[in-house]
Amino acid sequence: MINATSPSSGETSSASEAPLSQRLGRRLLRYGIVLFLLGLATGRLVESLALPRMGLSSHLQGVMNGTFLVVVGLIWPHLRLHALLLRAAYWLALVGTYLNWAVTLAAAAWGAGGTTMPLAAGDHLGTPDQELTLLIGLRALNVAMFASCFLVLWGLRGEGPPWPGSRSTY
Repeated sequence: MINATSPSSGETSSASEAPLSQRLGRRLLRYGIVLFLLGLATGRLVESLALPRMGLSSHLQGVMNGTFLVVVGLIWPHLRLHALLLRAAYWLALVGTYLNWAVTLAAAAWGAGGTTMPLAAGDHLGTPDQELTLLIGLRALNVAMFASCFLVLWGLRGEGPPWPGSRSTY
């Protein structure tokens, strides 16, 4: 169990006692930074991949999706969702963003993706199994990202509590 000290009160409390939305938001921040770093590392590998243009796509996916997770992590405590939907949106966001980076990196390493990502892969085709794997990954990340974004948007409905530092007008 990890103990954290509240800066405002000085009291020690367990991290598991924090509200679910705060815990998941903090994890999204952490995983966003990890994905951002993976995107940066991918950028260093671009020239050594079978398809450098697809490697550039993977680099950009890692950096952009890592940033997306950080932004979503910052607004996460403000979502108005039941615990089940909050968890679903969390996992969908993680799966979608990491799959986006991993699928494009796999295509770059395999020299594949001509059937599923022709703008980046051109006419480079992998084996039928590789192309099928890429197709399944792309479809899964597409569903995950749309569902996650829909749930986050739904969670931002209504007035909700005031944002920290904002002035409330009663």
